Amino acid sequence: MTSGIANGKKESFRRFLYEQGRQPSTIDSYVAEVEKFSGRGTFSSREDILSHKQHLLDQGRKAATINKFLNAMTAYNDFLMAQGKLDRRWIYWSDRIKVAQGSHQVDVLTEEEFRQVQQVLPSLSFRNQSLIHLLLYAGLRASELVELRMGQIDWIGRSIEVHGKGDKVREVPLYEELSGLHASSTV
Repeated sequence: MTSGIANGKKESFRRFLYEQGRQPSTIDSYVAEVEKFSGRGTFSSREDILSHKQHLLDQGRKAATINKFLNAMTAYNDFLMAQGKLDRRWIYWSDRIKVAQGSHQVDVLTEEEFRQVQQVLPSLSFRNQSLIHLLLYAGLRASELVELRMGQIDWIGRSIEVHGKGDKVREVPLYEELSGLHASSTV
C-alpha cells in the first residue's frame, strides 16, 4: 500500500485531522510530512517508517524533526485504520526520540546588551518599562506576555501564573526587580 496521499486522500486526511481537533498549523504540518514521505517511500509496513526514521538520523536531523515525522505518520496510521485500510498501529510512542528537558538552547542577552537596555529604560513609558521588566526578570515568552492579564499576578504571594505553549500553566516568582510594578499599577 502506498501512502495514500498521492492517491487523492489528502482532503480526507485533512478532514480526519480536523475532526480529531487538530490545530490548522498542525494539520498543514502533518499533511506536508506525509506528502514528503509519500514521495520517498511507501507506507506498507512498520519497517518502512523505521527505515525512514533511520535515514533522518543518518542525515543528522534534530530529534524534534524526527518526532514531527513520527507524529504525522502516527496520525496518518490512525487515519488509515479509521478507513479500514490498516488493522493495527505501526508506530509506537517508544519509537520517538527522547529529548532531555531543558536541553534546547536559549538565546540570552550579553552583559553589554543588558546594559544598553537598562540605559534606554528610563526614557520609556511606565507601560513599556513594565513589559521589558517582565521579559527580562520573569523570563516570559513574548506570546505569554501578550496574553498576560492583571488577575494572573499574585502580588501577595509574589508570583505570576503564566499560560504557556500547549496550554501549560506554570508559576513564575515575582522577583524584587518587578515588585515596583504593583505600586505604580495601582495609581
